[in-house]
Amino acid sequence: GFGIPVALVPEVEDAKAENVLSPVRLREIQTLIRRMPVPESVVEAILKLSEHLYERCHTKISTAALNKALKRANEERSPTRTGANVKIYYATQTTVAPPTFTVFVNDKRFLNKHYVRYLTNRLRDELELNELPIRLELRDKLEDKTE
Repeated sequence: GFGIPVALVPEVEDAKAENVLSPVRLREIQTLIRRMPVPESVVEAILKLSEHLYERCHTKISTAALNKALKRANEERSPTRTGANVKIYYATQTTVAPPTFTVFVNDKRFLNKHYVRYLTNRLRDELELNELPIRLELRDKLEDKTE
């Protein structure tokens, strides 16, 4: 389910997304695909897609764009929990391949897995990362002051 036709290549079928996205792995996959008994046009389409996904996965999203998307998602569906005052302060991209975003909140215990999944999917849509796995890491804003 990553977008690169990993299932077609037995040697990398069990590889994790990080390994599949390395430049060396990408070249190995491309070499294997070129050897497959499929029409040249299909091979070229697969290679073009793999290069596109590699580039998208290594794209750095601006903090401003990320926080605008986060704000829109939060306005459409706020994180509610009975008796809890949940606040999402801001987010920043901490790494690429796969894109990983750290979201600073007042208390991460108040955000359930369903809301985190909603945020992940909304950010994927808003930031045009539809083909990619993305990671969302929650962090209490006070963690920085206590460490």
